Amino acid sequence: MQSEIFIHKKNILIAALVLASAGPGRSEENIVPSKPTGPIYNYYCTWAAEAYQTGQGADHVDLKVLLKGDGTPGMREEKLTDKKDGWLNFYPKVRSDLWFLFDDGYYEVKTTTADGMASMVFDPKRFPSLAEKSPGDRIQALSDLVKQSGWHGMGLWLRGFPGDKTGIEKLDWSRRAGVGYWKIDSVDLPMNYRRLRAKYDPDLIIEYSTWAHGVFTGKGETDMKALLPKTVFPDHRVFLHGADVVRIYDVDQPLGQITALLRTAGLLNAAKGDDAVTPVINVEDHVSIAAGLACSAGILRFPTTGKRPDGDPDIFLAGPRHVKKRMDEVVRALLWQRIAPPLPAKALPVTIDDEGFADTWNLTLGETWGNPKSGPITQSAPARISRGLPLAEVRCDGPKPFVLACRHPHDGPVSVTTLGRFDNAQGYRIPLADVSVDVGELPETVGIFGRYASLTLRASQPLGHVRILAQDLAADTSRDITSEVKIDGKQITIPGNLIESLGLSAATPGDESDPGLVLRISRIP
Repeated sequence: MQSEIFIHKKNILIAALVLASAGPGRSEENIVPSKPTGPIYNYYCTWAAEAYQTGQGADHVDLKVLLKGDGTPGMREEKLTDKKDGWLNFYPKVRSDLWFLFDDGYYEVKTTTADGMASMVFDPKRFPSLAEKSPGDRIQALSDLVKQSGWHGMGLWLRGFPGDKTGIEKLDWSRRAGVGYWKIDSVDLPMNYRRLRAKYDPDLIIEYSTWAHGVFTGKGETDMKALLPKTVFPDHRVFLHGADVVRIYDVDQPLGQITALLRTAGLLNAAKGDDAVTPVINVEDHVSIAAGLACSAGILRFPTTGKRPDGDPDIFLAGPRHVKKRMDEVVRALLWQRIAPPLPAKALPVTIDDEGFADTWNLTLGETWGNPKSGPITQSAPARISRGLPLAEVRCDGPKPFVLACRHPHDGPVSVTTLGRFDNAQGYRIPLADVSVDVGELPETVGIFGRYASLTLRASQPLGHVRILAQDLAADTSRDITSEVKIDGKQITIPGNLIESLGLSAATPGDESDPGLVLRISRIP
């Protein structure tokens, strides 16, 4: 008996020494995995970078040209490998987690019909080094270049379906070159490429989408039960049954984050209770929504600035969020998805708040490529959305943030996200709120995005003794914050100032991204 007591006390002493050696401020292990697992659904899309090339080197560009939004002139071979601003040099920390997707503008245009836009033949005028190669070898050469530059692989945009014979030829080119992702805009409503893919390139990921309003010019509707069905078009409902990915389609600025949230909610709502739904939802460049709701992203932002005339307008990335100064936001979201990857729309139960928030912004000429070109616009979205969890409780004075919560299946990782509000007086900001989420079984891993007064995680069982490591998702080491949070019975409360300081501890100087961090919670026997 005495020997058992001695062993027990010895074990307690060892545990105490371990905890003491891992106290606050001490650097710990990197709790972000070194690479993603499973299929890659996120990509960098060249469209906005293409458009940004229009007018470079000129003293003035007709605003009508910019507002036309024609990115085709900007697709040129030298833009890929330029030592300073080359597109293949973007996102060094996470480019291995991304497809590099050539969007509209790379192909040789011999016709303006849908068949021409589905040609997949790289234009030798834009890519002179490929002029002597066959169409398939052109794709192969660029696919090799993309992979040598550290990207996961190459993706391609196309529109329409040219028929089985030509479609099979393009699938063969793509398969031989190792192209892994196709972004298909409208027209191929029967999903012919998906039908052929099963036989000729079964590993190819196919994304479908269809036209939607660039700017959702609502009237401030806050009844989400009435509004959500209006955001999903008939073609989207078709694509929900068979596509690998469905994209919410082109989202305009400056209220694009609210538009994206509304459309995402609409598609998730349309998928509820339908076991035939197959795709992941792609939320375009809105990576905080992707991380917060286990969706995928088609990233458009890039760091190049100061190249355009007339005050450097950038209509695809305009607005008060200053997304080109939010590159860390992309890095944090993608690193979180190494832990909690995108999931199909039907993978989790979805709860959407019946109440919505509506924000108004006074557009100025050049801030948008859609309609109207100027004047006030109002857009709304659900106040709260959850996947696999109950809706969060949100308390604060004044306007509240949008709040997202998600739990992966089988008691997997949990994420909580706050998104900001827009007004012309203050631009974009996240109101500080006390947010509480019922998480059920204590999660081992938690991702926290945004700003808070406090965040409380409420478990279904008493926590006992736990140890909590925390890490800016953009950092390489964690630290023990157990003594800096409040652990009370079944809940953990994290102060907002701790989320702020720790979630920005690895921020790039000058970057305006919101905090993003990961917690690892371990029970101590």
